[in-house]
Amino acid sequence: MRRMRLVGAAGRPAAARCVGRGRRIGLVVLTAALAVAAGGGRPVEGQVRLRELVVTVGLSADWHQGNFSAVTVPRIDSTESVASGAGLAQLQGALMLLNGERRGVFLTFDGSLQQYATGGFEFRNYAPRLHTGDLTAHYREQVGQGTLALSATAATTGVDDRPPLPLYLPPGYEKYAGSATYSRAVAGVSASAGASLERADYAAVLPQLDLLDHSVFRAWATATPWAWSRSSVDLFSEYGYFSYNRQGGSGTATDPFRTDHRYRAGATWRRRLDPEGRGWRGALTADGIVNRSNSRRVEYNLLRVYLWASTALGANTLFLDGQIAAKRYLVPFMHALVPGEEADNSSYVAARLTRALGPALNGSVRVRWTRAETSIGGAYFRRLGASFSLNFRPPL
Repeated sequence: MRRMRLVGAAGRPAAARCVGRGRRIGLVVLTAALAVAAGGGRPVEGQVRLRELVVTVGLSADWHQGNFSAVTVPRIDSTESVASGAGLAQLQGALMLLNGERRGVFLTFDGSLQQYATGGFEFRNYAPRLHTGDLTAHYREQVGQGTLALSATAATTGVDDRPPLPLYLPPGYEKYAGSATYSRAVAGVSASAGASLERADYAAVLPQLDLLDHSVFRAWATATPWAWSRSSVDLFSEYGYFSYNRQGGSGTATDPFRTDHRYRAGATWRRRLDPEGRGWRGALTADGIVNRSNSRRVEYNLLRVYLWASTALGANTLFLDGQIAAKRYLVPFMHALVPGEEADNSSYVAARLTRALGPALNGSVRVRWTRAETSIGGAYFRRLGASFSLNFRPPL
């Protein structure tokens, strides 16, 4: 059985504590990024410089269709088909603080604002506003025969006037994460191992959204045992421990909260361009996930195949990507599932055409089709969209 779980909410959260705080964090990220940009990347003490800056503006149009119902949607709209248009403004960049031969320190930032207009709802048409902010500090140092990489991230997502399904927008949340990875060659094989900690706190606009709060510990290992002149094969495995302290577990006094053990393994085949920069490049990834929990309703097995490829078409570059996913739960007909926890079983296909419009400006046109379905009452979700964006990279 394949199933997708989505979260929706409606109404403007005027007194939403977490969304308001998330908006402030997002504005801080954007303000800091603009201040860095205003400095023009001038070196400070011979080290600090702006390594990359990308300004993106765009427009998109989407058609959403589906008949999902969700416990996190207090206002149900009877329509199964709506249209939406959105404008996007985004700022991304990287600030190099230290770039030595043995160690380096840099910051990356990403802030965006999307304003939507909708049509087709029976109750009323909504005007959602989605704002995001992400700030990550990176540290790199050569240790022994390998490289140690550390990172710390603070991220936020907020949404105002959130519409009901079938137009799905993610709930507002704040996320804090840290990771450590060590990479080196072992017996001629490139390998790495790492671990991370993450905490996600969802905006408590609705009591149901608190159910999504969770903490995660992950540990992983990768290796590239086969490498040729234009292609290679990577193997990877990962273990994740997920703790949902607002969801019930087995129901016993000693095991009151839900905990998941997630195992993932797979392989990626990569292809590079020829020495003259011609031909196709891309990757094909196949992975499987086994999720086991003290709450039987969320135990599942998942298989996915993901493909991306790109090639030059005259003055244009064509990018293709797609995914096929199949998910089966061990306990059928999980009506008590909280939508939004595991929306990872959708299949999609997308194409993007990019063209340079100037020395520091390029334009992109992208189309994408997505579908997910469940075996409960024939519930499904489908989305078809197209977008146009301009990306400006000023000389630094």
